[in-house]
Amino acid sequence: FQYPLSQPSDRRVYVWGLADHGGLGSLNKFRKSPDDFHFIAKPNRLYFGETHKVTEIACGYGFTAFGVNGDDQSIVYGNGINTDSQLGFHPKDERHFKNHIITVPRPIPLPLKKKDTKVLGLAAGRAHLLILTTDGVFTLGNNGYGQCGRPIIENEDYCKSTVVHHIPNVKGTKITGVTAGQDHSILLTEKGEVYTFGWGADGQTGLAHYENESQPSLVKGDLAGERIVKVACTVDCVLALS
Repeated sequence: FQYPLSQPSDRRVYVWGLADHGGLGSLNKFRKSPDDFHFIAKPNRLYFGETHKVTEIACGYGFTAFGVNGDDQSIVYGNGINTDSQLGFHPKDERHFKNHIITVPRPIPLPLKKKDTKVLGLAAGRAHLLILTTDGVFTLGNNGYGQCGRPIIENEDYCKSTVVHHIPNVKGTKITGVTAGQDHSILLTEKGEVYTFGWGADGQTGLAHYENESQPSLVKGDLAGERIVKVACTVDCVLALS
């Protein structure tokens, strides 16, 4: 395959690492058989990036998401593990869906009300996805700890879930950033405030307790009165920069 000539301003997508679960969107290229366990030890250019204007990327546990700037409402694509519908609902009879694994990037259905909605950011946890758009935040996937920002439903089946939760703003304030830990989520607002929700057993929500939280809640402590410009987190620890 010969890639087309591109301009210096064009964006390309490169992938490497564990390819076994389709998280790199190139499963068939590197697997010789269904039982073949494969790693990609050096960056490889992903063909999806040649046919779509990718503007945002995120990696979860065995799955990836791509925000694209296109001419239709398919503004987010995903591939990899989809056991909890973190990449949206896809009927099992689709050609690229098998054993809860999406092998090539597929559009993630979102309940968009505006045709000109754009993706501004992505964040992925263990089995949930946050999509920041010009129309607020959309969350998908496992909500067992409240990490999608909606009420926890006991014994909820996420496997074939069509639920996409919409958070338009936080108390009337525009959301400008999203970050995800293993099972918790963080929103940054235009006022520089930090809101968290999800798993709190290790204090990762910063809410001065160790309970799970299903609604975006303001983080105080030493952040009170500060204007935060960036937040980073992994698994169960968080950093904030003022």
